This record gives sequence, C-alpha cells and structure tokens, in this order.
Amino acid sequence: MDASEDTSVDRISAYAKSRHAGVVRCKHIEGKGRTLIACRNFVVGEVILEERPLQIVEPLPGHPVFDALCALSKQQRFRHPIKWYWAALMSLTRSQLGRDIERRDMGLSAAQQQLLLLLHQGDDLDVSPETQAVWQHLAPDLVDPLVYEKLFKAWAHNAFFWEVDAAAGNAMAIFYLTSFMSHSCLPSCVVGRYQGDEATPGSLVLHACRNICKGEEITLSYLSDARLILPTPLRRWTLFESKGFWCCCERCSCRCDLSRGLRCPACQKGTVFSKTADGFKGPPRLSTDDFAGQSCTACAHVVTQSEAESLSGGEALLSEMVEEWEVDEKGILSREEATETQSLLHATFTQHSLAFQARNFLADFAATKFDVQIDICKEQISFLFAAYPGIIALQATAHRKLADALIAQDHFDFSESAACRDALHSYSESHRILGVLYGPSHERTVKVGQTLERLKGIVDGQAVLDRCKQE
Repeated sequence: MDASEDTSVDRISAYAKSRHAGVVRCKHIEGKGRTLIACRNFVVGEVILEERPLQIVEPLPGHPVFDALCALSKQQRFRHPIKWYWAALMSLTRSQLGRDIERRDMGLSAAQQQLLLLLHQGDDLDVSPETQAVWQHLAPDLVDPLVYEKLFKAWAHNAFFWEVDAAAGNAMAIFYLTSFMSHSCLPSCVVGRYQGDEATPGSLVLHACRNICKGEEITLSYLSDARLILPTPLRRWTLFESKGFWCCCERCSCRCDLSRGLRCPACQKGTVFSKTADGFKGPPRLSTDDFAGQSCTACAHVVTQSEAESLSGGEALLSEMVEEWEVDEKGILSREEATETQSLLHATFTQHSLAFQARNFLADFAATKFDVQIDICKEQISFLFAAYPGIIALQATAHRKLADALIAQDHFDFSESAACRDALHSYSESHRILGVLYGPSHERTVKVGQTLERLKGIVDGQAVLDRCKQE
C-alpha cells in the first residue's frame, strides 16, 4: 500500500467516525484494496449504518446537455450504457462544466466531487476514446480529463438503482461508505432502503444478515438474489463482466457447487454436485468434466465419464429450454412443454438453479391448480435453503407464495386443516426473514406482517366459534 492509499484509508475511517459514530473503519486488504471492518459486534438483523446518497442522478430527456450526450454516444458508438457517462458528467463541478446558461442546473460541489474521486482505486488509467469525446464536445473547460474517467469508473462500479418517483424509476444513486464494502456471494449484510420525502432523498440501510464479530470484514452482494443462486461459474463471470474482478469468496472457492446438483444415476435418490473449476477465469461453460469423478451424497457412487455425459446432456437441454423461454418472454407454457419439463426435472434434477427457474414457468402454467402450486412452492423453498447457506429475500418470497397457495385451496378448512397451520408458518417465516433483512418498518415486512395478523385473526375467530358450538 503506497502513501496515497494509506492517506485515503485514514480519511475514510475519519469520515466513518464523524458521520457514523465509528461503527466501521477502513482497512486495506491485499488483493481486495480498501474494505470496511466492523468496530464492534453486530447481531443478525441489527442496523449497521444508515447512509444518505452522496449524489442522485436522473436521466433528463429534453435537457440540452443530456440530448447532446445521447447524440454523441450514438455518433461515437460509446461502449457502455449512456447512464454512466451522464452520471460522470453530472459529477463535474460548475467550473469544469463551463458557464453556459443551459448548465446552471448542473454541477457538483468540489467537496462532494473529492469524495466521489476517492471511490476510484488505482492510478493506472488511460483516457478512453469516450472520455476524449465528452471532454472535447461537452466539457472543454475541464483541465484534466482523467477526472472524468475516474468519475465514470466510480459510478460504473458503485452505483445503485434508485427510484426517485414511481414514474421515473431509473435514477441512480451513489453512497460513500457503502462503496468501500467488498462483495461476497455469502455477504454479512444486506442493503435495504427507507423511503424519503420531497425534502430528503431517503437512505440506504445496511442490516446484518448474520452475526458479525468486531474486527471482521463487512461484505455485501453486488449480485441480485436471482443471480446469487446461480452456479459458481455464472456468478463469477457476471461479476467479472460488470465489476471487473473474479470472485474468490467462500462459496466460489467451495469444492462442490450447491446450486448445481443432479440426480445420482446409480441410486436415483442422492445428488451429485458438480465440482467448481478451481481458479478458472473465462466465460462460463457447463462441462461434462464437472460431474465426472464426483460422488453421490447418498450412496457414494462415483460418476463415470459416460454417466457424466448423460447428466450434462439433461442439463444442457433444460438450459436451452429456459433460455428460449426467457428470450421469447414466454408467458404460459403449453401443456406439452409443461409435461416435458416436469419429466426432465424428475429424471435429472435434484438441487439445481435451472430447475428453480423452470419451476417458475411451471407455476405460471398451473396458476389455478393450487395443489400443483403448493408442491412447486415447497420444492422452491427446499432448493433455496439447501443451495444458499445464508438468508435472502427469495426465501421470504417463496414462503409467502406457498402460504398464498395454501389459502387459495377450495377445500381450505380453518377449523381443523393442516394447511391452515402450514400457511401461518410460511407467513411467519416470510415475515421473520424480511424483518432480518430490512427491519420491521420496511414496507415489504409490514405488508406480510399485516397479512399474517389478518390470518391469525380469522383463525382465532374460528377457534372461538368452535368453542361456542361445543358449549
């Protein structure tokens, strides 16, 4: 770590101490760079910190500078989405932008820009052709174009999507301390949001999703829940393409991929999990070699090369089917497609993210068949808790869907039904998980809590009625 890096670590820690009571500090970790470390213990569900946006940027169609940037990006064929170039342009100061009348509503303060520039790590930057074009055509008063390049990198690597209002929904926000948190596919905290009002833009709230010890690095996920349950090669490739690094977290370094398990060809009961390509860096590939030599979890059978080829064939077939449905934005499967999919899932898949994706399409097909819906929900819940060793919102969603399906059954009988108890349990689990991830006052937690209380009220009322009948 050089002297400038050492100075930035001290500045970040001082910021955390002055703005957030020193609950975290900055530390340089070899191979990762600047990270945040817990300065005290946190229990699961506890708020670690709450942070206001350093800057929020919205696309402004009709604004002369935004329209000029869009035209320039088409003319010069910019390589990245226009939003990042616009965000970087909005992060220049008034003096860097120039004094044109149409730019009076633009420009960041020098102090805010300095914080943004600290988010970029490293000095080995070249001025890209896109930066050169923006500099020449839209920011000629900018003395050093590398400032724009660093701002572009800061936004591209650290921004959150941020809904300003329901109509827009496509703004971006950047946060200071949160930007120094490293990624993990099994993070120690999760990002939530409290809505603001016209005067305040709302806050990013970080909740501990497991117990965190003092001195431990605090991590979050750069991936959505849907991508967190993907097989390791797909997660690592997504992170490399979007963030420029190869993940080496505990899940990505595990010998077996718990999101990629197929039915044992010998006993037909156990699961054979694929191996993870240790240190492999490249586009994801579903290879026969990933299963050859792997052992069944039930009978310890070792998969042969020919068996691995058969397993991989079923995996490739379902992958093609799911990809085709997603590309075509398929609504509801035909009866033939549903039957073929169910047969393939039963024959080949036990614990696999592809099966999870396929069951989502099957659930739409069986929208009014509540017994089928219930079975699908139970399979989804089983996969989510087996494949992912932490807590994610998808688990809460799956429990809520199961409870909804149980209640929707025509034969639902409040007085003595086991389905009633199962629905109460699933709503309770959904409410518990959301409470841990986002807190009791988050809108998602509150909504499920209200449904849970209504159901409890109905059940309690039925119990009173039953006692009255007995008396």
